[in-house]
Amino acid sequence: HVQAVGAASQRFAEAWRFFTPEAAHDTLLMAGHVWLQELQAARMEEASERLGRAVTQQVVIMDLKGLSYWPDRHAMAAFKHFIMVSSSHYPETLAMQFFINAPAVFSALWHVIRSWLDADTAAKFHVLGSDFTPTLLQHIAADQLPTCLGGTSGIDLSLGLSSWQEGEQLWERVCEAGGFK
Repeated sequence: HVQAVGAASQRFAEAWRFFTPEAAHDTLLMAGHVWLQELQAARMEEASERLGRAVTQQVVIMDLKGLSYWPDRHAMAAFKHFIMVSSSHYPETLAMQFFINAPAVFSALWHVIRSWLDADTAAKFHVLGSDFTPTLLQHIAADQLPTCLGGTSGIDLSLGLSSWQEGEQLWERVCEAGGFK
């Protein structure tokens, strides 16, 4: 699955204000992460039935385009918690993880993140700059990779939003409504 982590990093501190730290870590954020892992498990089960062979691992692509140059301490703690929960409760479901559009500043963050991982897991992570397509296509069939990432799949990653501005407007409405309750 593909995640727009860079864009989200610009809004994490603002979103964090809507939660108490306990609720964010222990309830809402972690519940969302677990829900996503369970969704991926269901997708792997469906793929296994459709393909007639076991599909037990996923490839994750985190797009770092727009990554904040000042990592939010809450975001880093949440990401570390996600890694720990995934390692404990969803072991060996990660085939590979790609960080794409990684800015040079990410190398310092990667050094910290890598220290949270065991060597076997760390070897599954690949940090790529803006010329990521050839590497992705070495590991992912073109028909499984969205066109926006250099593949041929017509899958829509927009979540129904027609532009970045529409996403910003949606965010403003969430803020005006008092956030996530």
